[in-house]
Amino acid sequence: MNLRIGKTRVTVGFAFAAAVCALLTVDESGVCAVSLAASAFHECGHLICMLCLGYPPEKVELFACGMRIEQSNQLRCVRHEIAVALSGPAMNFVAGLFLFLLHLRNGADIRFAAVNFLIGAFNMLPCVPLDAGRTISAVLSCFYEEEKADSALFRVSAATAVSVFAAGVWVIIYCKGNFSLVAVGAYLIISVLANKKRLPNI
Repeated sequence: MNLRIGKTRVTVGFAFAAAVCALLTVDESGVCAVSLAASAFHECGHLICMLCLGYPPEKVELFACGMRIEQSNQLRCVRHEIAVALSGPAMNFVAGLFLFLLHLRNGADIRFAAVNFLIGAFNMLPCVPLDAGRTISAVLSCFYEEEKADSALFRVSAATAVSVFAAGVWVIIYCKGNFSLVAVGAYLIISVLANKKRLPNI
C-alpha cells in the first residue's frame, strides 16, 4: 500500500502488515504490542527531528524487519546528522520517563516504560548501524580522513558486537539465562559485517 503525505511517499509492505498481525495474534502477554509502540516512538523521533531541521524524507518504507527512511537531500552539517541520529533514542528515553512517572502515580503498566528505556539504550550501543554508530561516524568524519574514520568505526562496532555476544554466552553458561543477549550479539555481528561490505575504505 502506498500513501503520500506531503512530499513523502509512505509504503506499507504486505510482509510488514502480515508480521504485525501474526505477532499480535500469537502474543497473549501484550509484549509485542508494547514493543511495536515503543519502536514507533523511536522512528517518530527521527522523523520529527528531520522535519524540524527541514529535511522531509522522500520515502518511508515499512517492511518485515522494521522501517527504512530515504532522504532526497543530504544533511547540511555534522550537528544535524548527530541530532537526527540521537532523536530516536531521545524520544524513547523521554517516553520511558513519562510512562515511569505515570506508573508511580497511578500504577500504569510499567512494561511500556521499560521497553522504551531498553530500545533507547540498545540504540546507544557504539555499533553500526545503530544510532550511536551513526553519531560516532559523524564525529569521526570531522577529525579524520574517510578511510581512517571508516576503519575506526568498524573496529569500535566489531568490538561492541563481539562483547555483547560474549556477554550473552556468559549469561547462558554461568547465570542459566536465556538466549536473548546472544541473539542480539549475533544480530550486531551480522550487521557489522554487512556494513563492512558497504564501506569501500576498509
